[in-house]
Amino acid sequence: AKAVRQGTRNKVENINNEFSIQESMLKKVSSRPLNIYAFILAYSDKVELNVFFEAEGKFLNKTENEPEYHAAKMFVRNFALDAYREAVKQEIKTEEGRLKNIESEQKKLIKDAEKLYKSKGSEKRGVESMKNKIAMLKGDQDRIRKQVQSIKDELLRYQNQNALPAVIKDAEKRLKSAEKDLSKLTREEEKLHRDINKSETSIRSDERSISDSEQAKQRKQEEVDRQKERIFNLKKKLESIR
Repeated sequence: AKAVRQGTRNKVENINNEFSIQESMLKKVSSRPLNIYAFILAYSDKVELNVFFEAEGKFLNKTENEPEYHAAKMFVRNFALDAYREAVKQEIKTEEGRLKNIESEQKKLIKDAEKLYKSKGSEKRGVESMKNKIAMLKGDQDRIRKQVQSIKDELLRYQNQNALPAVIKDAEKRLKSAEKDLSKLTREEEKLHRDINKSETSIRSDERSISDSEQAKQRKQEEVDRQKERIFNLKKKLESIR
C-alpha cells in the first residue's frame, strides 16, 4: 500500500478482491493524479497481477499516453518484483525457522544416542567387573571346599580314634563355619550371575535402541540436508529476481 499511497491521504480499498486508490501522485509515472485499480488472479502455476491507471477520467494506454504508459508499466514491474522478493524472503525466513527446529531435534537425537552408548558402556564394564568377582569367588570357593574336606577328614579321624568330645566338638564347629562360608560364597556367585543376566539383557536392549537411534539420526540428517538444499535454492531464486 505504501508504494501507491503517495501524495494522498486516501487509503487503499478492497472490494471483492479488487484493490483501488484514488488520486495518488506517482511522480515516477505521471505528474497527474492517478486512480489505480488492481486485481490478482491465482493459477495453479502462477499468480497474475493486473493493474490499471486512470488519469482525468481515462485509462492510460500506449497510443494516447505512451510515456506515462511505459512509466506505469515499469512501475508495476518493479512493484511486482519487490513484492516477489519480499515473498521469497519471507519464505526463506520460514524455511530457516524450520531448519532450526529440525537441527534442534537432531541435537536431541544425538544426545539421546550418546546416553545410550554411555549406558551400554557402563553395563559392559559392570559385567566385566562381575565376571572378575566371580573368578575370585570361585578361587575362594575352591580354597574353602578343600578346607571343608580337610576338616571332614580330620573329624572322621577323631571319631574313629574316639577322641575327646571337646576335640570332636571343635572340629564340628569349624566344619559348620567353613560350610557356612562356602554357602555364602555360592549365594554371592549366584547373585552375580543373575545380575550379569540382567545387565546383558539391558545391553541387548541398548543395542536395539542404538540401532533405532542411528537410523533416526540418519533420517534426520537427510531431512536437514533437504531443508538446507531448499533454502539454498530459495536464495538462488531470490538472487535471480531482476
